[in-house]
Amino acid sequence: MDARFPTCFEGWPTECTAIAMTMFLWDKCYLGKLTYSTAGQVVASLIAHYDALYTPFGYIFKGEWRYDECSKTFRGNPGRSDRVKGMLNAVHKREDQPDRKHSRAMSFEDMDAIHQHIQANHPSPHLVDSASLAKRGRYLYYSALSSLGFVVWTRNSEACMLKYKHLDFHAPKKRCSNGQTYERVVVNIRYRKNWQRKLDSEELGLEGHVYNIYRQPTKPAIDLFHHLVQWKEFYEHYLLRRPLQDDDFIFPTVNFANLTAHPDTEVKRQAVDKLIKEMAGAAGLHKPESYTTHCFRRGGAQYRFMFAAIGERWTLARIRWWGGWAANETGDTLMKYLLDELHSYEDDHADALCPFDETASHSHNGEDRLLRPFTAADGAALTERCDELISLHPLRTREHAQPFAPPHYFNTPMPYHGVNAGPFPSMPSTTVDAPWQVPSASTSRHGPESQPSHATRYSVRFQPIQRRPTPDVPGTNTHEPYSGPRHCVPTVSRTAAANALDIIVADWETPQPHRCPVPLKDWRPEWYKENRQGQAYHIRKVIATEFITQFSRDRTKFNKAYPEHVRGMTPLFKAITVARQARNEVKTRAKKTVPAGGAMDVDVEAGSEGGSSSPEAY
Repeated sequence: MDARFPTCFEGWPTECTAIAMTMFLWDKCYLGKLTYSTAGQVVASLIAHYDALYTPFGYIFKGEWRYDECSKTFRGNPGRSDRVKGMLNAVHKREDQPDRKHSRAMSFEDMDAIHQHIQANHPSPHLVDSASLAKRGRYLYYSALSSLGFVVWTRNSEACMLKYKHLDFHAPKKRCSNGQTYERVVVNIRYRKNWQRKLDSEELGLEGHVYNIYRQPTKPAIDLFHHLVQWKEFYEHYLLRRPLQDDDFIFPTVNFANLTAHPDTEVKRQAVDKLIKEMAGAAGLHKPESYTTHCFRRGGAQYRFMFAAIGERWTLARIRWWGGWAANETGDTLMKYLLDELHSYEDDHADALCPFDETASHSHNGEDRLLRPFTAADGAALTERCDELISLHPLRTREHAQPFAPPHYFNTPMPYHGVNAGPFPSMPSTTVDAPWQVPSASTSRHGPESQPSHATRYSVRFQPIQRRPTPDVPGTNTHEPYSGPRHCVPTVSRTAAANALDIIVADWETPQPHRCPVPLKDWRPEWYKENRQGQAYHIRKVIATEFITQFSRDRTKFNKAYPEHVRGMTPLFKAITVARQARNEVKTRAKKTVPAGGAMDVDVEAGSEGGSSSPEAY
C-alpha cells in the first residue's frame, strides 16, 4: 500500500484520497448498513472541503479529478472521481437498499380535520393563564406554518427562514376592476430554491418571488391571511411583548411551556416534523407518522391541480410558477414529483368494481361526470333516495325544530385580540364581516329576524383584553406586575463544546441586539422568574462568575482547573458546582426520598434563583 495512504485526508489530496473515500463508503454502506442518503452526504461534505481548499496556486482542487501530465500530479476534486461515482452508484442499486418513500400529501380534508380539532379544543380567548396561552400559542403556530406550506407551497427550509422583513402586513389594499378592494399580506420568498439564478439575473425583478395573500373565509382551514395575522399578534403580545423587528424570524424556536421565544433562531426541522405528527394524530388522521415537513407542499399543489372546485383549479404553467419550479421542468417530472396520484387515478383500473363508475380515464380527473346532462335514470334515482330519507326522518314539528346556528367557523370565538401590555401599544378593535346575521337569545325563533340572510352583514368588535392582576414579583420594589418586553435566556448549542465558555461570558456582559439585548448580569430577577428559566440563568451565572471572579479571566488556569470545558456547558457547570462545594460556597441538601434500610443520599443544590428543570434541558 502507498506510504501516503494513512494521511491521504490531511492537507492536499493525493492519488490515494479517492481510493480511501471509496473504501470508506464500502465499509459504512455495506458493512455498516448505512443508506445511500448517508453516502451522498459524506461525499458532498468532502467535495465541499476540497473545493474550498486554498493553495499558493489558487483553488486548484475544483472540477473533475484528473491526472496532470505536466506537473505529474493529480488535480481537481477527488470526490468527483469516477471511482467514487461508481461506488455511489453501486450503493444506490444494491438489493437491500430501502425503497425511497415520498412524503404523504396533506389533503384539504386532512387540513380541515386538523382545523376542526383545533377549533374544538381552542382555549377561550379570555383565558390568559400560562397553560391556556401555551395551548393557544401552539395551535396558532401550527395553523400559520401549515397554511403557509399548503397555500404558498413552501418547503420547510423556506418557511423557517422567513423573517419579518419578508412579509408586509400593511400592504395597500388591492383594487380590482369591479371597484372592490381586498386586504392582503405580501409574502416574499426571496431565496426560494431554483429561483436564485433568476433573482441574480433580475428576471424576477428586485423583489424576488412575491405572493399576495387574501382572505379565504369560506376555507378557514387554509385561510393563510387570518392565520398569519393571528400568529403575529400572539407572537408580539405574549411571547415578545414588543413589535417584531426586521430580522426576527416569523417561526422561531419557541418553548410554549414557559412562553419563551428566541426570535434570532429559526425552528429546527425535527421540531416541525414532530409537531405535524402530533397534530395529525390528535385529529385522528390515518397513519399520522407518514406525514413529514413536505406534506403541505405536495398536498397544496395536488389540491390546486385536481382537487379544488371547478373554476378554482390551476393550469400547469401557473403551478410551475407558484411552486417555484424551473421553467424547463418537464410535465412528466412534475407529475412524478407531486402529482403521481393523478397518474394512478386516471391510468389504472383497480377500482373497476366500484358501484359508481367514475370513467376517470375519459377526462382530466373524471371531470366529465360533472358536465353530463341530467338523465331520466338520474331523476329516478334521486326521487327514490328522497323518498327513503323522508320516510326515515322524524316530522319537523315545533318540538323537533332546532334553533338556527351559524356555521362552525363563524360560531367559534376568533382568537384575534388586542392586549394592553405595558409599553407596547394596544391593538385597535377589529371589525370582522360575515355573510349572515347571528340572532340573539331574545329574538323570536319564528320571527323574520331569526332567519339567516346572506344579504345581511354584521360586525363583531373584539375589545382589548384586560390582563388579570398578578401577585407582586418578589425582588421588585413596585406593586405593579412586570409588563415590559419578554427576555429569554439565550440558548447554547450542545455543539458549541469548548466555545461554550466564550458564548456564556459574552451573553453575561455584552449587549447583543438580537441574541441578548440586555446582558445577563443586568437582568432583573422577575425576567427569568416569569419564564421559569431560573435554572438556565443560574447555570450561566455560575460559569461566568467563576471565570471572571475566581480566575480573573485567566483562560489557561481555568482550562487546567476544568478540563470538562471541552465537553460543553452542562459538564462544565457540574464540575464548577463540585469545586464550589469543596470551597463551601454551595449548600448541600438531602434528597426527599430515602431508600429503605439505606443511607440518605446527598444532592448538590443547583441554585437559589428558582426553576426545577434539569440543566441538560438548557
